[in-house]
Amino acid sequence: MWIMTKAGFFSAVEDRENHEYVLVRARQLKDLVNLTNYLDGAHDIIAKEDSDYRFRIRVTKTQWADAVAQFSNDIDYSNFKAKIWEIDRKRADVYGDIWAILYKLQLEDDN
Repeated sequence: MWIMTKAGFFSAVEDRENHEYVLVRARQLKDLVNLTNYLDGAHDIIAKEDSDYRFRIRVTKTQWADAVAQFSNDIDYSNFKAKIWEIDRKRADVYGDIWAILYKLQLEDDN
């Protein structure tokens, strides 16, 4: 699962070693630091220099679901891209690029 929020961009995948957990991965450390504000208890952020996603945190599926629910409850905008522009213009540019790429899927449906 990929999710873009005001708190950051996250990639969540099932932990191969324990299916009750997910690894939430991020490109930037600050995103996972922000995520910890949505989690109960302390969580160690792991940095792996040679990984596709440099930073990761291991949480239960329930903890992840609760955090995603909180992200949903924090929606306070009618335009996500504009809100991100207010918060972080560099990130807004990247999110905009992703939006444009994904827009191609809609265009394919029109043909």
